Amino acid sequence: MSILPIFEFMKVIIQFGLAFTLFARWFRARIHFFTDIPFIFGVTMLSIASGELLDVLMDYGILDKTLSLYQIRILVLFVGAIFLVYLICLIWLRDNILQQCVLVGSYATAFATVVFVSSSIEKLLFYVSVLLAFVMIPGIITFFMIWRLKRIPELNSGLIFIGGVTILIGQFAEYVLLKSGLLWICEFVDLIGWSFMLSALFIKPSYALTSRMNKSNGSTSSM
Repeated sequence: MSILPIFEFMKVIIQFGLAFTLFARWFRARIHFFTDIPFIFGVTMLSIASGELLDVLMDYGILDKTLSLYQIRILVLFVGAIFLVYLICLIWLRDNILQQCVLVGSYATAFATVVFVSSSIEKLLFYVSVLLAFVMIPGIITFFMIWRLKRIPELNSGLIFIGGVTILIGQFAEYVLLKSGLLWICEFVDLIGWSFMLSALFIKPSYALTSRMNKSNGSTSSM
């Protein structure tokens, strides 16, 4: 049996772990908003994990690799991609609701069009990969800036940045190695990237302690 589905299955476990950890943290918060980063990121991870699970089922031969099934798989991913676009817009365009709506609506329209217009699996995967790159690159840059500016100490944005870059490399490598029988290398690189993502929820950034101390000092001063 090929090692490829094994790496894919391990990746799916990590992705579901990410989603459920994020949702658990969101539920533990005193106040819940659907615009909270843990909720939005959690929906994105759940969408990605569900889509990857369909991939595993197809690779194991449980499901047939047909255009219709790939379209369903991409539509599941579509939900996560839209939430990620919204998260990026929320961070960079917090006070401009109109621009948020235009960008999210435009991306959703382009994504849906590609899914329903593509006439083959190869074309579908190629165009979707291009669309995903358009959201992954800004997403990676966003988390790099969060880490650089020492924001959101509850989340290790530096590890998310490293994980995102690693996953992006794996995605591009997939097209280089597509016909070489070495796709397991791409999945292994992906697995490493998702491992960085998961560790970002448990390994605090170096500035987390400083941020906590500053909040504590501020509370003491106000008293």
